[in-house]
Amino acid sequence: MSSRTLTETLTDRLLILFLISECQKQACRVTGKVKLLKLVYLSEGRMNQNETKGFNYGFYRWDYGPMSNEVLQDLDYLSENSLLEKTENFIGITNRGLEVLKGSTPLLNHNEELLKLIHKVIKEFGHYKGKSLKTIVYGIPKIGERILVGKTEHGAVLLQKLPLEKARKMFWIDDEWIETLSILLDKEVCDSLKRGTQDAREGRVTKYEPVKSTA
Repeated sequence: MSSRTLTETLTDRLLILFLISECQKQACRVTGKVKLLKLVYLSEGRMNQNETKGFNYGFYRWDYGPMSNEVLQDLDYLSENSLLEKTENFIGITNRGLEVLKGSTPLLNHNEELLKLIHKVIKEFGHYKGKSLKTIVYGIPKIGERILVGKTEHGAVLLQKLPLEKARKMFWIDDEWIETLSILLDKEVCDSLKRGTQDAREGRVTKYEPVKSTA
C-alpha cells in the first residue's frame, strides 16, 4: 500500500478528530478500535465511490474485518498529543481536540460537502457496536467489486487511497493551513509557541546583545 504525503496525513488526522467529535454529538460512542476502523473504512469507501479524495488510508482484510495500520498509528499520535482519550472500550475527543477543531472551523466549513459523507455514515452506522458493525461490513461488497468483504482472503487489500488523478473533488487545504495544522496537532510545538507568546506579553524576553570580538 502506498505511503501518505504530509498533506494527506494531516488531513486524515483532522478528519478522524471530526468523525469522533460528530459521533459524540450524535450520542454514538466510539466503543474501541474495531468500531473506529469500520466507520473510517465506510467513510473512505463512500468518498472513493463519489470520486472524492478525503481519507487516505489503505485497508486490508484481517481478523475483525477491514484493518488499517495507518489508522491505528494516527490514533496513537492523536492520543499521545492529548487530542483523544482512548481505553479498550472507548475513544473520545478531549478538550484540546475540541479546541483544534474549533480553530480549524474555516477549513472545515470550506470542505462542508465532503464532511457530509462522514455525517451520513455516522447517521447510518454510528449507533451500532463494534461487533455488530463488523457483521454489517462483512455483508457488503468490497469497494468496486462484487465479492463480499467477509469472503475476501485473509490479508487481501480491501481499499486504497484514491489517486489524485482519479479525484473529481478533494479535501481543500493550502500551504498556510498545512503549517497551521502541523502546529495545532503537535502538543509540544503548540505549547512551546504558547509559552513564547506569554513570555513576550509579560516581558520575559532576553535582549539580544552581539558578542564583542576580543581579537
